[in-house]
Amino acid sequence: EGDRTAKIYRDAEWDEYRVKFFVCGVHQVDADYFCVDKADAVATAEATVQQGWVQKSPRPAAFPFGPSVGA
Repeated sequence: EGDRTAKIYRDAEWDEYRVKFFVCGVHQVDADYFCVDKADAVATAEATVQQGWVQKSPRPAAFPFGPSVGA
């Protein structure tokens, strides 16, 4: 299963938050979550990691994305 974590980023251009999920430090691209509400992003990150819902993605991350706002 491995260590599961989430990071929240703010995209000012699109006026949205992006939650990136990681398994053993590897970004799970297909699991990214987008929303306009910071509280939603934080709650989704916490619940997803707690429940262990993130599965390993078959493809690697392409590019880093914006500054983290913390999870």
